[in-house]
Amino acid sequence: MIKKSSTKPNPEDVFLLNGEKYEEPVWYYLWVEKPKQPLFKKALANGKVRPEEFGTIVFYGHGDEPPLYYRQKAEKGDFSDS
Repeated sequence: MIKKSSTKPNPEDVFLLNGEKYEEPVWYYLWVEKPKQPLFKKALANGKVRPEEFGTIVFYGHGDEPPLYYRQKAEKGDFSDS
């Protein structure tokens, strides 16, 4: 799934997170704009992070790891929905 945004994320500002939702594993590619990154990184170091509090989820899904399709898109910096 993709959440649309009016600007394009820089790949260095997108982070892969793993977590749980309803006791099931999930993964997120989260776009965190530079001004929010220090707080985001501090929250990561302290434990649980609610992704929507720090940025825009560009891809997400169920499971321990993103499928190859999304990993390849992220590696290329392609956060489009096509």
